Amino acid sequence: MFKCTQCKFSTKHKIHLTIHIETVHEKIRKFRCKFCDSCFGVAGTLKNHIRIIHEQKRDWKCSDCKYAASTNYNLQIHINAVHLKVKPYKCSRCEKAFSDKSGLNKHVKGFHDKILKYECPYCDKTYSENGRVRQHIRSVHENVRYECSYCDKNYSKQCDVNRHIRNYHMINK
Repeated sequence: MFKCTQCKFSTKHKIHLTIHIETVHEKIRKFRCKFCDSCFGVAGTLKNHIRIIHEQKRDWKCSDCKYAASTNYNLQIHINAVHLKVKPYKCSRCEKAFSDKSGLNKHVKGFHDKILKYECPYCDKTYSENGRVRQHIRSVHENVRYECSYCDKNYSKQCDVNRHIRNYHMINK
């Protein structure tokens, strides 16, 4: 068994330990995305990034609704959060609970710790996640709107339209 001297990671293969040390502790990112500035320590992670982010692959289908996920893990999070209402990750600083650990971590960093490292290039707004900046740019600076197909309401996010349709028109999409 090969064990990391800097954390509790262990593996049966020396190459996996080397990759772990390079990517986790030394932050080496050898693999650059040809579509954006993202860099990755492992080729497989880059491949997944391209498939999910740039090719928009959503191969994992929910059997209870029309939701499609990019990974089985994300599908399970969706099922637990949306259909089963399971939220085992509780915030120790407030009453919020989350269906996955990354949701809890994002909440703590952005809401409690106020770590806002992503800036809008058009105004002085800052966010805890890059995706929030992209959403802000689309809705505020590009004025992208999503319309309800049953009335004249419109929203800056498709998920808000879906929620409106479910709650106001009582149609489960």
